[in-house]
Amino acid sequence: MLPAPIERALGALASQLPDLRRAQSGGASLEVALGRVERPEMASADVIEGSHLRAIAVSLPAGPTVRAFLDGIQESREVAWIGTVPVVLGRVAAVVRERDGASLRTWESPLRREALYAPWARLPRRVRALVEEFGPEAREVSTDDGGHPLRAMQDATNAVKQDREALERTLAEQYCGAGPGPLYVDGPLPPGDAVLGSDQVVGVIKSHQTMYVSGPALETVLALAEGERTTAFLIESRHRPPVASWYLRVRATVGHGPFWGLVRIEVPRWVFEDGGPAVADERSQWVLAERAPLALPDGRWDTMAYGVRSCEEYLRAVMG
Repeated sequence: MLPAPIERALGALASQLPDLRRAQSGGASLEVALGRVERPEMASADVIEGSHLRAIAVSLPAGPTVRAFLDGIQESREVAWIGTVPVVLGRVAAVVRERDGASLRTWESPLRREALYAPWARLPRRVRALVEEFGPEAREVSTDDGGHPLRAMQDATNAVKQDREALERTLAEQYCGAGPGPLYVDGPLPPGDAVLGSDQVVGVIKSHQTMYVSGPALETVLALAEGERTTAFLIESRHRPPVASWYLRVRATVGHGPFWGLVRIEVPRWVFEDGGPAVADERSQWVLAERAPLALPDGRWDTMAYGVRSCEEYLRAVMG
């Protein structure tokens, strides 16, 4: 069942566009169905803790320090075709879940966005106007697909992803600006003055499509034992100021491959420069302290904090 504004807009389009075809709403999301995986790559990064990358044992944490967790979710589904142009329903949401004793509660309000994504510029102007007349936002999809419909659909899911990241960035800025306590961000640190100006935020990356090491340094990372971290290095990007980062093994790899229980941590550059190795040890303890309770039954439980799973479960319930 589609949301009412979407259903009304598609009905209006169908009444005026004889070449519009509705798509079944069931089945897998486009994120799953298209199945495009980013090509793994190696990137260079300068070591900023000592002269070379090495392993360092981190003492066990006394208890949880993180106050709140931030995560977002997205879902894209094809809902119609206008000739050869796909129309995609994209839904995104983000939330901060904050500790309240032994449980978690939602901080402020979650952010949500719902829109119809398509390369509207390819269609008559009245088509987009008709969609927006009935309520849904019509988001333009830029695509260089040369007319390939599947590429247009993939570009639509990328646009949905960008909107999810924008919601996460907004919430991160709001929470860090309010300053209530340490924030655990699922994924890279978002850009923004409040986030990158805070000494109370840590980004935890669970996937490793890009490895910031090679050669002997890569061997060092993959050989990390439980509770060991690497020395810190600097990650530079066109999209945000540089951040300090390091790898941390949160669970033993016995019976598993070398990426089991491996995360990469990010903190604002100035935080590491001010605090040095002690900051890397302390932030690693923040993350190690979140190994329990387990984030089961999620298949990513070896690297996922329970607080992040709570965010995802809450958002799935909100989005329905």
